[in-house]
Formats: sequence, C-alpha cells, structure tokens
Amino acid sequence: MSAAGTHSGYDLDDPRERARLRALRDFGLPDGEHPAADDLSALVAVAAAAAGVPTAAIHLLAGDEQRALATVGFEIAALPRRDSMCSIIVDEPRPVVVADAREDPRFSANPFVREGRIRFYAAFQLRTDADVSIGTLCVFDDRPHVLGAEQRSLLQALADRVVGVLELDRRVRALSDEVRALEEVRAGLRADNESLRAFAGQVSHDLRAPLSTMTLSLELLGVGLAQGWSPPDLEPVLARALRGATRMRGVVENLFVHATGAPASPHPVDLGSLVEDAREDLGPALDGVDVTARALPVVVADGPLLRLVLQNLLSNAAKFTATEHGGQVTVTASRRDRSWLVEVADHGRGVPEAERERVFEAFARVGEHEALAPGTGLGLATCRAIIEAHGGRIGLRETAGGGATVWFELPDPR
Repeated sequence: MSAAGTHSGYDLDDPRERARLRALRDFGLPDGEHPAADDLSALVAVAAAAAGVPTAAIHLLAGDEQRALATVGFEIAALPRRDSMCSIIVDEPRPVVVADAREDPRFSANPFVREGRIRFYAAFQLRTDADVSIGTLCVFDDRPHVLGAEQRSLLQALADRVVGVLELDRRVRALSDEVRALEEVRAGLRADNESLRAFAGQVSHDLRAPLSTMTLSLELLGVGLAQGWSPPDLEPVLARALRGATRMRGVVENLFVHATGAPASPHPVDLGSLVEDAREDLGPALDGVDVTARALPVVVADGPLLRLVLQNLLSNAAKFTATEHGGQVTVTASRRDRSWLVEVADHGRGVPEAERERVFEAFARVGEHEALAPGTGLGLATCRAIIEAHGGRIGLRETAGGGATVWFELPDPR
C-alpha cells in the first residue's frame, strides 16, 4: 500500500541496491512464506496497536518490487517500486514520520495519497548489523496522525526486533546446513570406515595364504638343511617359498599403485617380454590355463607398471577360465592410428554388461565372482589408474563365444 508516484527509487548500479539484494539473499528473502511468519505478523499487529492506527506492514525492497513480508489491516503482497513510498526513504538515516502525506512533496503525488487512502505515514528502517537497510516497518492511516516520543521509541524497538527475528532465522538455517553437512561427512566417514575395515580384512586374507606358504616352506627348508637333504629335494621347497613371495608382492604392488597413483615414465618396451615376465611372476596361478601371446609389438610405456597391468589381467582371466574347466587366455595387440590396442581375452563366465564399468572401481566385486575368486577388488582399479596415467583408456567387453575381454589402448605417436 506504500507508494511514490513516478519515483522509481531503484537503480541496480547503486551500491546500496546491490548490498540490499545481497542482504535479502542472505536472509533467504523474499522467497515465499517466511518460517517466522507468525512472529512477524505478531510484531506488525503490535506496531499498529502501538501507533494507534489500523494498518501496518513489514515491507522489503527487492529489485523493482516492494514486497510485504507481513501486514495487518490490508492484503497487498507486492507492488512496483515506482509506487512505493518506502522506496523513497529506505536509505534515510532516521525514521520518517509524516502526519499528513498530502503536505509532504515527497509523497503528495503518490496515487494512494491522492486517492485519500494514506494520510498519516511513518516508516522505521530495517537495518542489518552491516548497516544495510532492507526495507521498513511502516504504519499508516487514512487520517492525519501524530506520534509521541514513546510511540516512536516503541516502533523503533519493534523494527529492531523484526531484524532480530530475520537474523535468528538466518543463523538457524546456517546451523542446520552445517549440521546436515556434518551428518553427510559422518555418514561418509562411516562408509569409509566400513570400506577400510572390509578392505583390511580382505588384504589380510590375501596376504595370509602366501605368507603361510612362505612360512611353512622356510620352516621345511630349515628342517631339510638340518637333516642334510640334497639340493634336488630342497629345490621344490624353495620354489614354493618364492611363489608365496611373488603373490605377496602382487598384492603389495596393487596397494602401492592405488595409494600413490601411477606416475608413468614411458619408454619403448617389448610387450611380449612383459607378458612372459607376468607369466613367470604368476607361476602356479596359471596352472591349467594356456596363455597364448600373438605377435606382440614394442610399445611406449612404463615397463614395470605395464607388467603389473598384464599380471592383473592374466591373473583375473586365469581365475575365471580355470574355474570353468580349464581353458585358454589370449593376449593380442593391433595397431590403431596413433595407438596400440591390447586385448586379454578369456572364455570364462564373463561380466554382465551392467557391471562392466563398475568392475574398474576400487574394491568393487561383482556378484558370483567374489565367491569364485576372492580378492581385494583392486586389480582392475589398479589397471585403470596405470593406463590412464599413460594417457590411455581401458574397458571390458564380451569375448566372442563367451567370456570377458579386457582391452586397453596405449598412445604411440611413432
């Protein structure tokens, strides 16, 4: 119901207007009914009673509109700033009290004043702690009126209380946001702790078997040496201990790459030689599986890291191929425009299409594969980290005739 004739009172380039809009956003205003609407309505009713008038409002100046946050005696929610009386005096340093608006040149042309709907007008600025005026607590009447000093003091206290209510709500909302954020962090930490607990258990499981093999083999080796066994008798015991050490090294290498990333130092390496190295490292893990490497090229890669990729892929392929009934694993490479495409194919159970991306996530285990071939769930995640460190890509598709083919692409500008 406040108005100002042709005066718009709104200039977005005015620093005061920008500060006002920022303050309103901080308060979450204006944006529908305020959570403290009942308290604000009560304050407006008290303001009207204190001034001895039938109408009062809390007006906010937001952009090119004046919006009523709470009212008593009328129900105008919003009107243009050009018709706002409050817009004229919102940045005045002190409250404005006009006994008869028809006699005040600032307001005499206002349509509400000309129509006789407003004669008495008093506005008390709503100032934030940062001294930004976001609107007014105003009281008005269609008859001239005078406010006494005590009434002015009470209305000023009510205006301050309005800002206090808004500030309290802002702080409550901020605190609620912080509590929600902390709850999310706590939930994330709880999930991380569960993952770490499961991971620690799985790593312990994976290390326990090769460590037991090494321990028993070394103990047996000690017995053999004490009893004077011949070298041919000692060799299989020593070989068993070395295989246990190799398996432990594979687990540790995967952990290291996962924890530190995979800083690659590419140089020309023979892919065929790396496959042979990986086969030798895996040893008995490949029993019953025929690994065939077909005409593998020299590629540009970090040799030790690429060997770890091949070791993981051959180990995975062997687990699931051997689980079926024994079978063949094939390693092939084909030239692309500026890269090499390397594929490791098995003919085991394969991986459902919906799970083919997830298997490259750390700690991911897919359905029945977990029971068939327990592990840390780091192997393929390690492979992806290494291949991406080389600027390449890695993926999984179905092998023709059944099974899984893991492929990776290595850039090679030569």
